[in-house]
Amino acid sequence: MYLDYYLNLLDYQKLPNNIKKYLNCPSLIRLKNIGYFCGMDYASKDIYDFKEYISRYDHSLTTALITYKLTKDKKATIAALFHDVGTPCFSHVIDYMNKDYDKQESTEEYTEKLIMEDDYLQKLIKEDDILPEEIIEFKRYTVVDNDRPKLCADRLDGIILTGLFWTKSITKEDISKILNDIYITKNEYNEDEITFNSINIANKVLKTSNLIDIYCHTKEDNYMMMLLSDIVKLSIDNKYISYNDLFTLSEIDLFKILDSKNNKELKELLNKFRNIKKEEIPNITSPNVKNRILNPIVDNKRLKTCYNIYKEDKMKELIIKKCLKCGATVKVFKDCTCDDCGITCCGNQMKELKANESDGAVEKHKPTYTVDKDKLIVTVNHVMDEDHYIEWICLVTDKEEKYVYLNPGDKVEVTFDKVSKGKLYSYCNKHGLWVEDIKE
Repeated sequence: MYLDYYLNLLDYQKLPNNIKKYLNCPSLIRLKNIGYFCGMDYASKDIYDFKEYISRYDHSLTTALITYKLTKDKKATIAALFHDVGTPCFSHVIDYMNKDYDKQESTEEYTEKLIMEDDYLQKLIKEDDILPEEIIEFKRYTVVDNDRPKLCADRLDGIILTGLFWTKSITKEDISKILNDIYITKNEYNEDEITFNSINIANKVLKTSNLIDIYCHTKEDNYMMMLLSDIVKLSIDNKYISYNDLFTLSEIDLFKILDSKNNKELKELLNKFRNIKKEEIPNITSPNVKNRILNPIVDNKRLKTCYNIYKEDKMKELIIKKCLKCGATVKVFKDCTCDDCGITCCGNQMKELKANESDGAVEKHKPTYTVDKDKLIVTVNHVMDEDHYIEWICLVTDKEEKYVYLNPGDKVEVTFDKVSKGKLYSYCNKHGLWVEDIKE
C-alpha cells in the first residue's frame, strides 16, 4: 500500500512512545472515519478515481511525522497531530455550505472544543506538562502551519497525499526524494520554514501544487462539492441530522441516516452524487475557490517567480498554456521565468496562448456584454458545433475569477453579477483565447 510506504519513509515505527500514546485519543481516532478527499470517496466513480482511501487521521499522522522528522519537537509534533481534529464529516464541503470558498476555515473553531472535551487527551497533556493552548494554537508552530505562499508540514503533506492518490502526479520515488531534500531554515520573517536543497525537487512540488489547484477549480470538482453541500444542507434543514452530528458521527453513518429517509428530493440528489457521468455535469458559475499559492525557499532563497505567484495590486490576466501535441490546456497564475523549469506536457514546453492573436474572426470570438440592472450579460457570436465551439467564458476582476463552461449545442450567453471593471475571456477550441475589457 502506498500509504504504508510513505509511513515507513517517515520512520513511523521510530516515533517515541511518549508521542505514540496520543494516537489513542478519541478526538483523533474519530478522524479515521473522515475521508481526506471531502466525502468524494463515496461520489461517482466516473468523476473521482482515488488510488486509496485516505482519512484525515492519516493526514494528521503524516503531518506530525514530517514535523517530528524535521524538528524533533514534541509539542510541535503533538500540535501537528491534532491540527485537523476540528474537521467535520465531508471536510471542506462544509466550508462550501458555509460559503467559505476562499479560506476554507469555517469549522476550525471546533478544534478547541473537541480538544477540551477529550478527557483522555487532557489527562495526557497534564502528565506531560503541556498546556491546552500549546496544542490548540497549532499555528504558533510555523513548521506545522503557515500562511501561503510559505511551505509548512500541513501544506507539504497535502501536496504529497493529493499528488499521490488523486492527481497521480507524484510517485513513491518522488516522495523519497522530497523527504530527503527538505530541511528547516529561518525565512525573511525570522520564522522556521520548510525549505528545499534542490530546485528540481522544489519544481516537482510546485508543479504538483499547480496541478492540484487546476483539479480543484474544474467544473466537475466544484459541482460535486456544491452538490454534496446541498445534500448536507437539505438534511440539516429537514432535521434528519444536526450540524453537531458532522463532528461526532462517521461519514458512513451519516449516509446511512440519509439513505433511510423517504424524501424524494434527497434521494434524487444522493443518486446524482453517486452516479452522475462526467458528460452530465452542467455548466455552473464556479465559486471563488481558494488559490493554492506556493512560493517555497530553495537553497535559502525565496523562489519568487514560479507558477502560482501573482501580484494582488494589479488586474489579473489569465495565462493559458496549451500542449501543441495533445491539445491539453492549463491555467497558470504566473509563469515561471527560470531557465531550467516550466510547464511541460508530452515531453515539450507548453505554449502560452496570446489573446486576440489567432486567425479567427474577431467578431465571432471576442465576448461582448450588456448591462441589465445588476447583471452583466455576456455573449459570443460563435457556432457551437461538435468540432468547433466556445469551451468556456471567464470573468476576471482584481479579486476573483468566475468560469462558465459550455458544451456543443449550448447557447453562448452567460450572466455574471455586474462589475465596474474587469476582463471577459472566451476560449475557442480551434482559435484559442479572446479577451474584452469591461470599462466603467
